[in-house]
Amino acid sequence: EGLARFLALYEQAPVGVVLHGPDGRILEANPCFQRLVGRSLDELRHLRAAELSPPEDGGVTRAPMQALAAGRIDRVEVEKRLLHADGRVLWAGLTICRVEVPGEPPSFMGIVQDVTARRELEARLVHQASHDPLTGLANRVRLQERLEGVLADAARAPGVALLYVDLDDFKVVNDSLGHSAGDALLRIATERLLNATRGCDVVARLGGDEFAILLPNVRGDGDAVIVAERVVRAMGSPFRLGGQEVTVGASVGIVRAATALPAEQLAAVAGETAADAAVRAATAAAALLRHADLAMYAAKRGGKGAHALFDPALQTAARERLALETELRHAVDDGALRLEYQ
Repeated sequence: EGLARFLALYEQAPVGVVLHGPDGRILEANPCFQRLVGRSLDELRHLRAAELSPPEDGGVTRAPMQALAAGRIDRVEVEKRLLHADGRVLWAGLTICRVEVPGEPPSFMGIVQDVTARRELEARLVHQASHDPLTGLANRVRLQERLEGVLADAARAPGVALLYVDLDDFKVVNDSLGHSAGDALLRIATERLLNATRGCDVVARLGGDEFAILLPNVRGDGDAVIVAERVVRAMGSPFRLGGQEVTVGASVGIVRAATALPAEQLAAVAGETAADAAVRAATAAAALLRHADLAMYAAKRGGKGAHALFDPALQTAARERLALETELRHAVDDGALRLEYQ
């Protein structure tokens, strides 16, 4: 009676159960596991457990299984991909333990649950959190992460450049044709930006009609200027929105880490920890974004539909302008203005 119950539990369990020997060859598998991988028990007995996963996933279980076989741990709990017989790739949660049978070498039993739906949901949520829903481009958060990643690597940081792209007269399109036309224009602009950049570049939408392009490997100003000129040309072509043709253009600010950031933000210092590198990279990334923004406004002041390289004088002028505005706001209350008639 007890054996019958055990066999019923094994046969009807809603989770996969698989048993394999020390060489990895599959010995037994219950119906749930057979359905999970789309193979009969006879087919499974000709396979090793590792053959049911992509080769690159071997490292997920190799070291833990060695520790389990040596008795250093009592179970392995991992998530790993499985290959279905029809070519589909599934995600499985695995719990593996040793099975000791008197007179036989130790074998290993795996309890397998299909977690594909959860993994796909997690992937969608991560994508939504890091990408712009309208254009599908990376958003500001994702750009910041990528920018900090390359700047944290002292060997790569000097070759980083950033372009800040702002569409000229985009507000006119929204005001005259409506927001749906504006959204359509942004989607077309996205395609043009992707076509104007290289595969290694990161194109992001920062919000509204503002975009940024991370160039992770440039040799000098010339490389960044080439991309900026392609962007300006691409955005200068008319946009066809329904039956209407509109032209907006773009202004592009260019900044290179090697020329715009102080040396201490680009080079790792002796004894720098990972946390120190992260702080250094975050500071450098924020500075690059500010500098690229200033360069973009310089391009706009130059007549729009153009590009401009960051110059430290832009930062000085911005600080002076902010200081003057602050002083003027308090000037009347402080009696600092005097009116004279001539």
